[in-house]
Amino acid sequence: ATHLESGLTLAFAVTDAALAPDLLRAVPQQLTALTLNARIMGEPPDWRGLPMVESWRNAGGTLELDALDFTWGNLSGLVQATLALDKDAQPEGAGTAQLMLDSKAPAPADAPVFNNIVQSVFGLMARTDPKTGVKSVTLPLALQQRQLALGIFPLAKLPEIRWGND
Repeated sequence: ATHLESGLTLAFAVTDAALAPDLLRAVPQQLTALTLNARIMGEPPDWRGLPMVESWRNAGGTLELDALDFTWGNLSGLVQATLALDKDAQPEGAGTAQLMLDSKAPAPADAPVFNNIVQSVFGLMARTDPKTGVKSVTLPLALQQRQLALGIFPLAKLPEIRWGND
């Protein structure tokens, strides 16, 4: 497969999952539901070896995140993005996150700061669907130098990927 063709399609769903400790700062630690649909563009390499990963990257290989749907307490969303590997073979990319807030659902009790931020963002930027009353906002999503950010809000510093040297 060329970098313009899907070399591998990924799909999975998870419900009621706990996040890894310290993965995302100050957010609820229980994820209600997550569904992923993605495509690895180009011939998937042997991920255990840095030279093969670099070759895939240099040939234009990317990960197309077609849909990452999630529900996190009263917050749900759809993320779409394109990811590639930077010069250090670390993920980087950009996309959008469409977030919806269900004001009828309870906010997670384990993340009061997160809840305040969500309420503030939605109070300033959200559009309300007149039929459903659901508020939504679309924000840019970026991953650079292992830092994941939603708009101007840093979400997580991702650990460095250490590829094998076979």
